[in-house]
Amino acid sequence: MLVKGFFTNLSGEKEATVDIKILDPQGRTVHTSTRPIGSVKEADLLNFSVKKPQLWSVDTPSLYSCEVTLSSAAGSMTCREKFGFRHFEFQTQGPFYLNGQRVLLRGTHRHEDHAGVAAAMTEEQILQEMELMKKMGVNFIRLGHYQQSRIVLETCDRLGILVWEEIPWCRGGLGGETYKEQGRRMLTNMITQHRNHPSVIIWGMGNENDWPNDFPEFDKEKIRGYMQELHELSHRLDDTRLTAIRRCDFCKDIVDVYSPSIWAG
Repeated sequence: MLVKGFFTNLSGEKEATVDIKILDPQGRTVHTSTRPIGSVKEADLLNFSVKKPQLWSVDTPSLYSCEVTLSSAAGSMTCREKFGFRHFEFQTQGPFYLNGQRVLLRGTHRHEDHAGVAAAMTEEQILQEMELMKKMGVNFIRLGHYQQSRIVLETCDRLGILVWEEIPWCRGGLGGETYKEQGRRMLTNMITQHRNHPSVIIWGMGNENDWPNDFPEFDKEKIRGYMQELHELSHRLDDTRLTAIRRCDFCKDIVDVYSPSIWAG
């Protein structure tokens, strides 16, 4: 496993140290280390192997913890992050495998929305909703069409629900350069912020991008070109997960996983 850190020095201090602690799902310490970072802005803080890790799965969502403490003369702060070990595969024209075992994906779609409060859902409402999904047999969820509350992904990690997370390139074809740059930035932010979640297996590039009339121009080749750009950007940022889109038939050969999303009434 690799622990990478990004630092911004606002104090002017020239010396600082980073202490790292890795804990297994039972809370036992499996690794500790300390290193100076000085004035560095980006660094690989730790690179080591966990022997025989406990694997994260939909039935046994085993979560490790990483605690990183930054200390200098200006003070100290600690960041804590959950993570897990797992591997998966979508076989071509075949089933889905998690940790080498075939898993039938049973899922639903979620919007950050609730009667009476719209998108301003409380933490209690979100937790209740996610736990109800798990109780009804859900082991896979698609989050459309935007980043949702961190509580959703943390709960999916804890409950064992696989996730397709998606940027809000939704319908309408393709806008100008400002529009496209925003899409690149949203994809970069989503992957950078959420790549430690073991529940996430798919980065969604878009939704219904074959829907015309939102812009004066509807050019399939330009949409394909931008889709290819996002697909390649996703794999540069994170080569451990797959890309996907929902319902854009003329782009289905670009992404790793395609959902035709057939409406059956």
